[in-house]
Order: sequence, then structure tokens, then C-alpha cells
Amino acid sequence: MKQYASLAKRSPKPKARHESPVIRAARRVIVANVLVAITAPAANDRGPQYMDQALAAIHEANPDRLPVALEYASYEGTVKLFCRFPRELRAMVEGQLFAQYPDCKMERNSDIALNAPAEHKSWSIELQLRPDLFPIRRYPQFEDALNRVTADPLTAILTTLAAERRERCRSRITIVLRPARQKVHARGKKVLRRLARPFFRSHPRVARVYAIASMCRSLPVRVLAWLLGSRARDQNLQREHTLDVSAGRLHEREDDLQAGADKLGKLLFDARIRLTVSGPKDARAHARKKLREMAGAFGQFSLPRLASFRVCRFGGRPFLLSTEEAATLWHLPTLAVRAPTMAIVESRELEAPVTLPTPMEHPGLAVFGVAAFRFRRERFGILPDDRRRHVVVLGKTGMGKSTLLLNLLASDIAAGRGVGLVDPHGDLAETVLQSVPKWRTNDVVLFDAGDATYPLSFNVLACPRPEQRPLVASGIVGAFKKAYSDSWGPRLEHILRNAVLALLEAPHASLVSVLRLLVEPHYRKTIVPKVSDPAVRAF
Repeated sequence: MKQYASLAKRSPKPKARHESPVIRAARRVIVANVLVAITAPAANDRGPQYMDQALAAIHEANPDRLPVALEYASYEGTVKLFCRFPRELRAMVEGQLFAQYPDCKMERNSDIALNAPAEHKSWSIELQLRPDLFPIRRYPQFEDALNRVTADPLTAILTTLAAERRERCRSRITIVLRPARQKVHARGKKVLRRLARPFFRSHPRVARVYAIASMCRSLPVRVLAWLLGSRARDQNLQREHTLDVSAGRLHEREDDLQAGADKLGKLLFDARIRLTVSGPKDARAHARKKLREMAGAFGQFSLPRLASFRVCRFGGRPFLLSTEEAATLWHLPTLAVRAPTMAIVESRELEAPVTLPTPMEHPGLAVFGVAAFRFRRERFGILPDDRRRHVVVLGKTGMGKSTLLLNLLASDIAAGRGVGLVDPHGDLAETVLQSVPKWRTNDVVLFDAGDATYPLSFNVLACPRPEQRPLVASGIVGAFKKAYSDSWGPRLEHILRNAVLALLEAPHASLVSVLRLLVEPHYRKTIVPKVSDPAVRAF
């Protein structure tokens, strides 16, 4: 709270300005045209230290110093993390993020997905780190080593971006990183050693001015820094200030020179932090308030004795950030983050097994799906030998059972294999008929029970195998029992079963013969001598 109050006191009214079309065009030139949205699972336990490693690898793989933008934005009603980078770095950036956060989900978006609508205005401010020779509060300093608890600083940032349903504004935080030149490291180490001289150690305010002016890129300011440095140029280093000694992983009990040496000992970026709020033209007051809230969220990273974030004019010079500092400001939320409307991974993606059948390895494969893992899309299917072991498709209405069967049937038909379909509804059969190629139309045999013009004849009493006659009789009686359950009785079942068993042994008999057997004595006399079962014949 004290850090937030000090930041707000230094900049009570940040100068928000509307982005002109020229500035927007310049941003499109500077920022590359690959934009990915990154979502972490709710139980993510990989903290900023993993992002630190990813940024170090990206820094080393970017000799051309191409910019990489790390963003927080309110997008489609949720707060998401985005990364924007050049196409040349796509494989490197995506690979490193997946390597450090294997359970995260990435989605490629249009480069203009985060741009404000044409009818909206945008108000932006930038944050400046002063002096950037010294570090901000880094992620090891957010850890409680005694209780083994880590307070993720992203909660405050993501909370300021969360928009209520009635709000019409969209918020966005952009951190643009470009690898710093090697001469910046050399200059910083030179300035740091000069700050260890007795003159600057006894005049802390002058030392702070010198630290800011010496790293500035403006020539007049550099001349001022040279004049200040001349006062301590001929003095020797104090022995008690050892720049090459680190205070430890948690940076406990480190003084300002040790903190600066620790920062310069890491890979450095030229960084810019831009806060943007877009909305209707009449939302100027709300946008300014939102910008102050977003700027205040960065107060938790300020260390008054080292470096602090301040609101500066739009288009200010870049400042130095180490990979550790950048990872503190931007990383995937951990399970300690509790921010409203934060997007999370709802279902985990699993990589397809290596033995998954694909059309390239098996030309006659029945393709019925696509395996989606990260940015890879691979068609797969099921082998004929596996299908002969039976396949059961279960699912609710509208889940795609018929579509799955259609894909299997279409693959078999196209491969020249024989298929058979029993469809009680008829919708799937009509769809399959439409997908039959012309060169296989003569192979199609259709049995349509609902066709009144060409009715389908089927004799259920045709059973040439004597051992199966009791089973057929039970099936026929069971069907009638379900159809006429209201008027069914044991006597009716006994009569029908014996009549069906008798007709199963008679040639050319059908269900029509059941009534003749019961009411025509002459027909009954011709059937009884052919019955071999004595119990049925006695009935």
C-alpha cells in the first residue's frame, strides 16, 4: 500500500492521450504479426522461474534484436495472456513456452485481434523504470521461505484488467522486449563501479542522479553524467563494497550495488511498458481512472531504495530489464492467483501415441478423426483388424455417433470394401447412399421396409436348421408379447408357441399360416403329420 501511494503521489494525473493513426501504423511496423493467446491450467505449479529460463533462451536465439511483446488483455469477456513475436522467432518462442509450461494451451489469433474497434478511442500511458541500473522487486523476494508460501504478484495486475459486465472499455498491458546491446552491459558495469567510490557513497542523492543520467541516451544528459562522474574519477573503490558477491537466491540483505551487479550479471532487455484502455468517446474519465489503477498495480514491484516505476510521457526511451525482472512482470498464472474472469485451461491436451494409425502409414485406413495437440493436426483412423474385434459407439444425442459411422462407411466404400448397414431410423442410410461414388452404384443393395411401392418380403418362419427352431419360436412369441402386452396372457402364449413350432417344420409356411392352422381343420390335418415333436403334435 505504501508503494502504491508513493507511485500515485508522484503521478496523480497520468497524461493519457489518444493514439493517432500514425502511432498505430508505427506499432504495426515495430510489433511482429504473429499473435498467440496462452492459457494455463488452474493447478499450474510452474512459477516465474520457468519463464526466466524461457526468456533467456529467447534472448540468445535473437541476434537481430527483434521485438517480442508480452501482453495482458481483457479479451472476449476474460483476461488472457498474449505473446506477439516475429515469424522468424515463431518456432523458438512457441517451443520454449511449451518446454517450460507443457500443460499450457496456445491459440494463434489474428494480429489485429487486440486492436480497438474503429468507433472506439484508445488512451495510453507508459511506465518508466528509474533508475534502470538497479532492479525492481523480483519473484524470489515474493517468497516466504519460512512458511514455503509464494505470493504471485499477477493477482493485482489481472484484477485491474478484469472488466465488469456493464463496462464498455477494454484494458491492455504490453511489455515489449528487445535484447540489449552488449555495450549497455559494459557501460552499466562501469557506472556501477564508479558508484562504489567514496564520493557517491557519501552523497546518495547525487549518486541516484548520476545512475539515471549515465544510462540515458541523450547527449546533453550524458555530458551532465560525465561531469558528475569526474568528481569521483580519481577515488579508489571502498573495500566494503564487493560487486562480485551475490546476496543469495532470495536477494536477502543485498545492498544497492550488489543488486545492480546481480542485474547486470544476467541477460538484459530494452523494455517498454505501455498501458492502454480503449472504449467509447464518452469514456474518457473512466479510461483515466482505469489507467491509474493499472499503473498502481506496478507499485508492488517498486523498491524505493533501488528502482521504481513512474508514469512518463508517451514514446519515452526504453529501460533495462533482466530476464528475472521480465519473468516477474509476465509469466503464466500459478495456482496462487485468484483473479476474476481469468481464462484457464478447462481440458488438458494429450499427445497422440506414436503407434496411432495414420493414412500415410496405412493407405487402406478408415479415417474418422483428427488428433489435435498444440499446433499439430494429424488425421487418424482404425485398422480393419481392430474393427473385426467389434466397435461400440456410445454417446448422447447430437454427439456425432452417426457422423463417426458415416466416416467409417465412406472410407470402406471408397476403398472398395464391402459394408452392411442396418438403420432403424433411415436417416443414416440416406446419407450413406448420397456418398456412394458412381463407380460403386451397381454394388448397392437396398432393403427399405418403408417402401410401399416395392415392399420387402421377409419370412420369419423360414428356418432350415432344426436345432434353431426353438430359438426362432421364442423370438417370434417375444415380439408378439411386446406388441400386444395389454391383452397378453399365459393361454395365448401357449397356443401361439405351439402353433409356431408346428409351422416351423412345415414347408412354405408363413405368419399367415398361423390363423389357418387354428381355424381350418383341413389345413391342420396336412400340417400335423409333418410335426416331429410329440408334444406339439399332441397339442
